[in-house]
Amino acid sequence: MEHQAMKRKDRSSAIAVKAFGGKVVDSSILSKEEFIEKVRQSNDACKNGDFQLAIELYSETLQVDPQNCILYSNRSAAYLKTTQYEKALDDAIKARLLNPKWPKAYFRQGVALQYLGRHADALAAFASGLAQDPKSLQLLLGMVEAAMKSPMRDSLEPTYQQLQKMKLDKSPFVVVSVIGQELLTAGHHGASVVVLEAALKIGTCSLKLRGSVFSALSSAYWSLGNTEKSTGYMQQDLDVAKTLGTAINYVFVLVYLDNNL
Repeated sequence: MEHQAMKRKDRSSAIAVKAFGGKVVDSSILSKEEFIEKVRQSNDACKNGDFQLAIELYSETLQVDPQNCILYSNRSAAYLKTTQYEKALDDAIKARLLNPKWPKAYFRQGVALQYLGRHADALAAFASGLAQDPKSLQLLLGMVEAAMKSPMRDSLEPTYQQLQKMKLDKSPFVVVSVIGQELLTAGHHGASVVVLEAALKIGTCSLKLRGSVFSALSSAYWSLGNTEKSTGYMQQDLDVAKTLGTAINYVFVLVYLDNNL
């Protein structure tokens, strides 16, 4: 029994080290075992609602492993719970910089920005995360919630209700592109560029939808004074329109031939 308990403890330690980057901890500050125990205590403190203690413990573990994106993300969440929103944002940004492909870091950043009242920037953060992981429901729902809590709610809500009726409210491209165009209409040109370009990275097979994003990006860059980018996206929009026009004309020809032969 004692042997099995030791095996379980060793396995838990290995999992904990792997989960937190798999790095060798600085033994001059904490031993590996002490580091793992601090991490466990930090997580337990969060679960028990003792967020100030969690912050202190996460800070101690970050002294040992300052390149650990998960620790920064967890401390960001604890800072949010204690209404220290600027510190929460700083930690979220550090987590994102350490692991730019990790969706949770973008989520943390978006939530912190939302609490700081920086709604357009929050939407840009959520969209950037979805560009990394379009399947993240957490990011998609977070983005919709942030949009509905922003000053754009009155103009955006009817459109979103239409998306729900059409069962398009779970389409990352559609939701992100719609919010991006709302940001453009509201005058948030910089944020709209980030969101709309994130939509293009997410992708869609619909030429028409992609064309609408090209058109919006052209307008956004024009408003920002970037004529080169504006012209580039305008040309892509024209190319899409030309392709769609050719396709439509081809359909008309087929229908005509079918009716007259």
